[in-house]
Amino acid sequence: HQGFKDIVHGGLIGLILDEIMVNLPWKMGKQK
Repeated sequence: HQGFKDIVHGGLIGLILDEIMVNLPWKMGKQK
């Protein structure tokens, strides 16, 4: 169960990081 939980947790962090990396430059570019 712990391994499965780590995979799910890692996946969520990956999705969040992807959102940040995609949205942050777009927001910064839009502000200029």
